[in-house]
Amino acid sequence: MNRIPADMLEEMCTHEVRIGRIFHVQGSLTCGDSIADDFEEFIEDYDAWGQRFEEWMPSRGAKLYENIDGDPWEICDILQHNCPYTFIVVIERTLPRCIRADETGEGLGSWRGGFGCYTVDVHFTDSIMGAVAASLELAQKHTREEWQRAIEEDRVSRRKGGFV
Repeated sequence: MNRIPADMLEEMCTHEVRIGRIFHVQGSLTCGDSIADDFEEFIEDYDAWGQRFEEWMPSRGAKLYENIDGDPWEICDILQHNCPYTFIVVIERTLPRCIRADETGEGLGSWRGGFGCYTVDVHFTDSIMGAVAASLELAQKHTREEWQRAIEEDRVSRRKGGFV
């Protein structure tokens, strides 16, 4: 399947989830004398390399990362030879804000700030659809948590005699 299904696109729109960047692991690393600027920027910004290397190489990953000290060329070399996935998919999703509960404790409304305020999910995957689905699940979970927080704040405020 090469296209994102319409229902998934609708969910992406509803939860303000978008694909920020897609890197083909081996394809991004084939030119031995240079690293594409956006891939190098990603390598430098991503802060969980040590954790990933430990997952991929349990006996030596953490020590290996410690020894390379975040060098993009060394990370590329390790990716080329040890990353078990085809793609690195960077998904951007907005954060729900200003969620309010009404006097019955039900959700009154929410507001999303658009992509001026968003978080990034990085997926190492063989399936772009799988990465999108995982980010949608995270977006839905975060929204549910924010609704619950707003409802609880409303309950606390009512006990104190006010309304949030």
